[in-house]
Amino acid sequence: MTIEISFHSLAERELNEAASFYDDRSKGLGKSFLNEIERTLDLIRKHPLAAALVTETVRYHRAA
Repeated sequence: MTIEISFHSLAERELNEAASFYDDRSKGLGKSFLNEIERTLDLIRKHPLAAALVTETVRYHRAA
């Protein structure tokens, strides 16, 4: 099963703004943040049904 993940344009902008915010606080922290987002998205792509259902179409997984 191949899952395509996309962000609403406003969500993508918010994600990039968050990365900039973190990078302003500590150089490289924004990149680490985006890397963690990508790692999480890879997990979702590989195991899309692993998280518990919250609603019919929404799943929730608590990060370790």
